[in-house]
Amino acid sequence: FTVPLLEAFAATNEQVANIPSFFMLSMTLAMPVGGWLLERIGPRLVMVSGAGLAGMGYLMGALSQHINDLVLWVAISGIGVGLSTYVPAIAVVLRWVVLPRQGLAVGLVLAGGSLGAIIFPPFLTWVIEHYQWARAMQSISALMLLLVVPVLLILARMPPCGQALESEEAGAVQQSGR
Repeated sequence: FTVPLLEAFAATNEQVANIPSFFMLSMTLAMPVGGWLLERIGPRLVMVSGAGLAGMGYLMGALSQHINDLVLWVAISGIGVGLSTYVPAIAVVLRWVVLPRQGLAVGLVLAGGSLGAIIFPPFLTWVIEHYQWARAMQSISALMLLLVVPVLLILARMPPCGQALESEEAGAVQQSGR
């Protein structure tokens, strides 16, 4: 993204470097808020709202006419990513999976996130090379709004109260060797 943004906005390297910095800062600050909200309103609303916010932030970022606007919209996307990814995903997995399998389950969640970090940049580079930076941001937005949000509407939920208790009891029985 760096060179196309430098050219598109006649921006400095520092201004363009602010984009990932503010994204990471806002994502990091949103994670504990997401965890707090998760316990109060549940994963579906938190994760879907976060993914929707991220998607809208990327869409608005694609429409930015000034570098500072882009920094703001990407930071807003970071809030959405912080609300919709690691913390809620791990919390949900830990509620669904019995104790002896939780390490593997969390490892798979984190590996999935890392796999996305490996696959996504080459895809975005290709989009930027062929269609410009704004189209790449629109592509991210489309993925968030048209794929991630519907999947989260279906999958982001806690197990029924009885099932969570049964899972914890099964894990405790297996851990004690009974």
